Amino acid sequence: MWVFHLLFLTLLSAVRAQEDLRGRSFVFPQEGVAHISLTSAQEEPLQNFTVCLRSFTNLLQDHALFSYATKEQERDIVIYKTYWRKDPQYVVYIGGEEVDFRVPDSFLMWKSICVTWESETGVITLGIGSYDLARRVVQKGYCIGPDAVIMLGEVAWRTSGGDAFSGEIKDVYMWNATIPMGDLRSTTWESLSPSPIINWRNLQYKIEGNVTLV
Repeated sequence: MWVFHLLFLTLLSAVRAQEDLRGRSFVFPQEGVAHISLTSAQEEPLQNFTVCLRSFTNLLQDHALFSYATKEQERDIVIYKTYWRKDPQYVVYIGGEEVDFRVPDSFLMWKSICVTWESETGVITLGIGSYDLARRVVQKGYCIGPDAVIMLGEVAWRTSGGDAFSGEIKDVYMWNATIPMGDLRSTTWESLSPSPIINWRNLQYKIEGNVTLV
C-alpha cells in the first residue's frame, strides 16, 4: 500500500496540460508501461457518478480503461475489460467490489462505453454503444472518496504493464450525477447537465510513458 501512496502523491503533484481535445485521441503503445493521469474538479466524496469514454483496440487480453483510486480504496471506480474462456466481459469495481458484465464482442471498431451508479439504490448500469446490459446492485449506501488518482490505460495498483491498454481512447467525460442512458445517447456528452467534472473539451492531463496525442 505504501507504493500506492507514493504514486498518489506523485501524480497529484505532477504538472499537467489543460486543453480542448475535440477530434483528438490518445494512442497507447503496443508494449510498455504507459497511461494518462487526469485531474477532476471533484473535491467532495461522490455518491453518484457517470463515466463515459470511447476506445478502439485489437487486444484480446485483459486491459484497463479507467481507474479512479483514492487513499482509502485503490479500486473505488475501475472499468476493465477481461476475457473468460475467450468470451469478453467488462468488469466494473465500485468501492473495491467487482461486478461482471458478459457482452458479445464486435472486433475492430470504436466502442462507446458509459457506466452510471447511484449510492442510494446501489444500481449500476453499463451501456455499450446503443445497448444497455442488465442492471445490477453493488455497494448500496457507499460513498466514493475524494482526492482521487485518475488514470486512463492502467490501474493505480498495478503499473507494471501487465494489464496495460494498447490502442486509442478519446472523449472521456465524468459527472458527479447519474445521467440516464437515453440522455447520453441523444445528445453530445459535453452539452449535458450538470457540467462534467472531467471534460474532454477542457481536459487536465499528464502523459506518462509512450502515449501519443493525435
